[in-house]
Amino acid sequence: MSITFKRATKKSAKLRGGLYGPSGCGKTWTSLCIAKGLGGKTALIDTEHGSASKYSDIFDFDVCEMKTFNPGELIEALQNIPGVYSTVIIDSMSAFWQGEGGILQQVDNQGRRSQSGSTFMAWGDASKTLTRINDLIMGAPYHVITTMRSKSEWVVEKNDKGKASPRKIGLAPVWKDGWEYNLDFVMRLDHDNTGVVEKTRIPELASCVVQKPDEQLGKQLREWLGKGIEEPTLLDQLTVLIKETTTTKKFLTLAVERGHINEGVKDIKMIPNEKVGFFVNKWDEIQPLLSENK
Repeated sequence: MSITFKRATKKSAKLRGGLYGPSGCGKTWTSLCIAKGLGGKTALIDTEHGSASKYSDIFDFDVCEMKTFNPGELIEALQNIPGVYSTVIIDSMSAFWQGEGGILQQVDNQGRRSQSGSTFMAWGDASKTLTRINDLIMGAPYHVITTMRSKSEWVVEKNDKGKASPRKIGLAPVWKDGWEYNLDFVMRLDHDNTGVVEKTRIPELASCVVQKPDEQLGKQLREWLGKGIEEPTLLDQLTVLIKETTTTKKFLTLAVERGHINEGVKDIKMIPNEKVGFFVNKWDEIQPLLSENK
């Protein structure tokens, strides 16, 4: 195997962001602000019993309210995100970790069922689930903002009047240790909705303290992410392949007949991204079928 080097070039990219903090710090609000600044259509995976929809009169977004916290449901949701969305918010990831039916409970239940009571084998299965979630998020052709609760504790500090006052602070995010290393941008929020940038690849934002982060933060991230060579998305590639071979209507008809998409899909932008990748990768096999139907 020969190893070659070439000049490094920056390419435009999609955000991999994380917000974490104690309950009530404004994670949902801030994620919607950032998504608005990033631009385009937003989808939100809600584990907070519909709380995100309370902001639907302020922000324009679509929501999927999860009924269970089984991580397999998150995987299924991510596998079926239509190409029409520019940003996907997972609010919050923590529910799939420590919620009812989440990873910790699955590992504990599997350990209880084993004769030894050990969770060693269970963590092997959990690792595969976590790897799949990681792959879907890191490889997504859209911006991803994940929110996470943090472990909380109360501290007593002096307020602006010099008197002792209790304040709730957030500690580590509730998710698998080390998750933040996968992300481009990580912000810790406190109970006053003040954000501290703990990790970023944007020099201007490094270690910044942002009072009530808003849409402008999303615009800053969009500007930095947009710098560099822009590569066509899988949806762009599929659009070109279809145009060179047939009509969109004929392609969708064949895809429905073969059981790849639901009959109600009338626009290729509504095809799940996972399926778009499948079509692009299998185009050499699909093209003759379309030619036969001309």
